[in-house]
Amino acid sequence: MTRLLLPLIALLSSFSVIAAPFSMDVKKSTVFNELDHIMLKDLAVGDSAYVEQWDALCKDKKGLIGFPSETLIQTNRNKFSVYYLLRMEPKHAVSIQAVVSDQPPKQNSKSLLTHLMQIPHCSHLAKSGIIQKTKILSLKHIEGATSLKQLLQRYQNLNSLRKKTSP
Repeated sequence: MTRLLLPLIALLSSFSVIAAPFSMDVKKSTVFNELDHIMLKDLAVGDSAYVEQWDALCKDKKGLIGFPSETLIQTNRNKFSVYYLLRMEPKHAVSIQAVVSDQPPKQNSKSLLTHLMQIPHCSHLAKSGIIQKTKILSLKHIEGATSLKQLLQRYQNLNSLRKKTSP
């Protein structure tokens, strides 16, 4: 009887392990700290770092754009991605100093503007688990522009200058 019960108990217990879903029960920041990854919140005012373009840039309820403080700093960049060179500013703010990739500057401008038009709400990213409910570092400016209108004008001016200086 014992010979029959032990395999049966082992079989039943294996089903309960298989049926349980994998649980993401640790915060992203805890995992990143364990792996010695650097996040935006680890930087001081004046520090600069690269983040991948599609890493959790989001807008709050007021429509203000920012990066979650737990955004991962990219220390190894690849030629296929687009990166923002961020600079930490006073008062929990960041600025985008440049858009960096192996693409021509005009393509980088298009990529940035396309991204800005598709920014999700931070609350949606938090609900879906993409970001934790964390402090959002507000975006102060992009390449010196403090509004989308200024950014568009800047890119239009750069494109007209390029056309005039092209052979």
